[in-house]
Amino acid sequence: MIITIANQKGGSGKSTLCLNIAMKFFLDKKDIVVLDTDVQKSIETFSDIRLEKGMECFPLFNRTGNITDIVKQMMSKYENILIDTKGEDSLESRKAMLLSDLIIIPSTPSQLDVAVLSEMFERIEEIQSINAKTKACVVMNRMPPIPYLKEKEAMKGFILENKKNSHIELLERIISERIALKRSVSEGLSIFEYNDLKAKNEFLRFYQEISSKFLQ
Repeated sequence: MIITIANQKGGSGKSTLCLNIAMKFFLDKKDIVVLDTDVQKSIETFSDIRLEKGMECFPLFNRTGNITDIVKQMMSKYENILIDTKGEDSLESRKAMLLSDLIIIPSTPSQLDVAVLSEMFERIEEIQSINAKTKACVVMNRMPPIPYLKEKEAMKGFILENKKNSHIELLERIISERIALKRSVSEGLSIFEYNDLKAKNEFLRFYQEISSKFLQ
C-alpha cells in the first residue's frame, strides 16, 4: 500500500503525522519504508536522532524531482510505502498522490489552510478520475486542545460543504496541537513511545480510524 501525506500549504503538520504513522507500522512489525520529498528533511533529522541513540528506525529515503522510478523500485521490495510531500503544489507531489492508494490531508484551523483545501479537493478529484482506486481523507490536525472550540465546528462545516467527491472522507478523530508531539520528535521518539498518555491515546484513535477504514 502507498500512503501519501499531502497539503499544498506548509505548517499543517505533515512530517510529524508521517513519522508517527511510520513508527506505528514499525512498532507493529509491519513492513514499511518512508520516502521524504520535503527539502526540510525533518524526518531524516528524527531518524538520525534515533540512530545516534542506538534505537532502530524505519528505512528512509530522501528524493526530490522525479520520484516515479524510486517508488516503483520500492513497490517490489516493501509492502507499505509512506510518502511525505512538500507544502506546495509541485509535480512530485502530484505524482506521489497519483501513485497512492490513500492520500491523507492534514489541515489546521487557520483561514489560509482552509482556503487551500478547496484546491486540494479539486486536485484529488482529478487524480481519482485517473486512478479510481485512490482514496482520500482529511484529518483536522494541530487543533487547539479545547473542546467545542468554534474553529473546529467552522472547519468541519467548510470541509463538508466544499468536498463534492464522496471519496474524500472527513475523519471523525481530531489531532490536537500538543507540546508532547514536538518534544517526542526532538527526543527521537514517536508519540507511542513518549510518556504522555493523553497525546498517545489521541493519536492512536486517529490511527485506528484510518486503519479500520483504509488499511484493511
